Amino acid sequence: MNNKSKNLRDNARFLVFLNMSKALTAYFLSGIVSTLITYNMQVTILNKNITSVDAELMKTIVLITFLAVLVNFPLSFCAQRFYFLIANQSPLKPLLLREFFTPFSNPKFLLKGTLLVILTSILNVLGIFVLIFPVFLAFSMAVFFLADNPEISVFEALKRSAKLMKGKKWFAFKTVLPLFLTYIVFGFLFASLYFISFIVTAVIEVMITVTLALIYNEETKVINGL
Repeated sequence: MNNKSKNLRDNARFLVFLNMSKALTAYFLSGIVSTLITYNMQVTILNKNITSVDAELMKTIVLITFLAVLVNFPLSFCAQRFYFLIANQSPLKPLLLREFFTPFSNPKFLLKGTLLVILTSILNVLGIFVLIFPVFLAFSMAVFFLADNPEISVFEALKRSAKLMKGKKWFAFKTVLPLFLTYIVFGFLFASLYFISFIVTAVIEVMITVTLALIYNEETKVINGL
């Protein structure tokens, strides 16, 4: 079992490094809207030399932050789908960066993906109060199901994920735990070296998603008898 977990992480590492520039670009794109809006808000506050936050300004900050996060959900779905494609890449068919934007050509698919990311984010936040990893892992395959089957509904994707992960959450947890711990350590130790910390933690985030996508591939092959 430990060897299987290690092999999955090694495969994820190989695939991410094989597509490093594309993976990082997808990661940057998924956060660029909220980053630019937040940065613009901070610059505005500094330029106006605002030293205290009143109720009106706080409302504006909360509203802008909310809109930034909301706008970012579609891009987040595109990024997670792109990492799924990395996990499924064929050596004979290089993955193109334009695949990141493919969901935008199908508004219904993009809307479903956006709603799914919102719902899983809410479930993860709620899961903090009842052991976050079991909740997170139960629905961690939902995006992959939707990416693999664009015709299914959001709730069908969540249902299939929960069913697939029944009895598999502990294995998935042990598989991604070393990556998660590395993410925390790097984020803590190199917090002052922002650029290095950002790049390393971005790569690890992508690797965690690709590792989960590889688990999805393994388990769906078993179900399909392949």
